[in-house]
Amino acid sequence: MVIRILGCGNVLVGDDGLGVRALAHFQDMSGVECVDGGVGGVDLLPMLLDADKVILIDAVRLGGVPGTVYRLTPEDLPTHPNVIVSLHDLGLLDVIRLAERLYPERLCPDIVIYGVEAERVEQFTDRLSPAAQRGMEEVRWRVLEELKVKG
Repeated sequence: MVIRILGCGNVLVGDDGLGVRALAHFQDMSGVECVDGGVGGVDLLPMLLDADKVILIDAVRLGGVPGTVYRLTPEDLPTHPNVIVSLHDLGLLDVIRLAERLYPERLCPDIVIYGVEAERVEQFTDRLSPAAQRGMEEVRWRVLEELKVKG
């Protein structure tokens, strides 16, 4: 079984680095492939293929309270252009739709997105806000629960 955890973001832009930082919690788990997805975009496409489960972790802007954790599936992603799900150029929904068209037989059937509402997205700071830090800790436990692993 191939389980892939993708952490997305830029660690030099405050809360945007949350997804990449979250990978540290899962690096030593056996049977889990951790991938730094950087700022995402079309480069994520191969990471969505040939896996049994993909969990993507990223900072989001959905208008909630900073630090709020959202569990979404591709079906949950809003398609309205004024809603920013990812803080990156090419949206995750666009990449998933592209993979559906190009590689329907290889697209992972079980994609889960854990998004944490960003509070601060500032250039040239490597610190998470306290709200994002709390959200990242919640994501850790929720992903472990998702994978039915204790610890």
